[in-house]
Amino acid sequence: MLSVDWVPEKHRLVAGALQRAAKLAGDEVMKSILATQFHTTINTCIRCLHSQALRLQSTLRDEARVIKDGSHWDVLTKGDVLAQRVVMRELTAVLGPNIPFVAEESGESGAVPDGTLLASVNKETGAIQERRFITIDPIDGTSNFACNGSDWSVALCEVVDGKPITAVVYLPRRQTMLTAVQGHGCRRNGQPTPPLPDRPLERSLVAAEMGGFIGEEGLQKLLRFPTHSLGIRNAFSTTGNVDDLLLGITALFLHLRGGSIWDFAPTALLVQEAGGVVRDAEGERLVWDHLMGSLQPTGVIFAASPAVMEQALSVLEAPSPDVLAEARKSTVQALFESLQTMQGSAQASFLGEDCVWETMPSSVASASPPRGKAMHLRWMAATMDEFTDFRIEPRDMVCQGDILFCHCRSHATHKLLGPYGQDYTFTFYFEPGSGGKLRRVKEFVDSKFSVEFFTAVHRKRKKAAAAKLAKL
Repeated sequence: MLSVDWVPEKHRLVAGALQRAAKLAGDEVMKSILATQFHTTINTCIRCLHSQALRLQSTLRDEARVIKDGSHWDVLTKGDVLAQRVVMRELTAVLGPNIPFVAEESGESGAVPDGTLLASVNKETGAIQERRFITIDPIDGTSNFACNGSDWSVALCEVVDGKPITAVVYLPRRQTMLTAVQGHGCRRNGQPTPPLPDRPLERSLVAAEMGGFIGEEGLQKLLRFPTHSLGIRNAFSTTGNVDDLLLGITALFLHLRGGSIWDFAPTALLVQEAGGVVRDAEGERLVWDHLMGSLQPTGVIFAASPAVMEQALSVLEAPSPDVLAEARKSTVQALFESLQTMQGSAQASFLGEDCVWETMPSSVASASPPRGKAMHLRWMAATMDEFTDFRIEPRDMVCQGDILFCHCRSHATHKLLGPYGQDYTFTFYFEPGSGGKLRRVKEFVDSKFSVEFFTAVHRKRKKAAAAKLAKL
């Protein structure tokens, strides 16, 4: 059906691209007349851009301008300006001069052809004051482009009434055209994309944008994922990472900095139409009527399935190690305070249902057997009943993973023998990820003091019982 043999060689790439674009648009025509017009136009202009950009990449990348943007370095090349100019010119020629654009490089000299309409944007709020507009990311992955990498693209999206309607992403070096129409699925080079992988996070690769732009907090969150997945990779472009997800290579893509509407409107529609899920890093739906909208500062998550999205949010929502350590120290302090106030219900709230409490070493009477939650609470109530007051003073607490080590000393008054106090070392095992629930406790006591003290208690009770018996 498609042939360019008769076309002069210097025009074959463009002619073949136009034929393929027309075929793709024809397949979509019965679905949406508006989408078909948009597909034809975008496919035409980005194929034209491909012929120029591939030829010029080697020279354009050498003239890259590196820009310091907050905590990270950004890159702008003449390729970005060229790509935007070509896209705007081609779309305006076909769709007419009245459709406005929201484009990344509109502030750059030469990036906006004369007669091009730019969308009206509220400078204070970033609200886009247009019902219908087209977003343009002329080169997504400029760092890759500037370094002669392959994972860069042209990304375009039609947005109507705050919803992405038609998206096209073209990765020239991958020879991949991704197209999505709301309600009509996602296609790769004209063919429907296969179902996204249905596997849990622990059996999946994760893609993540990494760099100074995500900050220290974002980096620490990303570092949680290697222990919850098969590992992390990065194509260093949003569209490259999304293409990997659509190919089934990854099941999750994290961009914890967030970004602008031209970064995520097209890629979100691609993933959603392929059957995936897209949310911000707090699990909320994205907003498409602002330059940034809900994309800043939380970030964006692309997942192959709702189950993987739920797992990812759970990992992200887990407290940081420092916060978790402080929560666990507070839990142990509160547990000790509950002994002082003899609040059995308070003690119970810190112990998981399957918690086991073990007193060591084996030379003390209370060491055996290890006590389950209910048994320990009964034992503790009986033990505390022997004292008029009891308090434990923590001296050192150290957290390591889900374990907290604590050295402390008790101060109390025993009803029979008076002053009481000894040193303890506790090992508290917390439930994974929990700051307030214990699954195991090992209590190491001063065995010499315990044996001597409670032997004296036993003798005194025995002596008192004998005296009482003698009076009968």
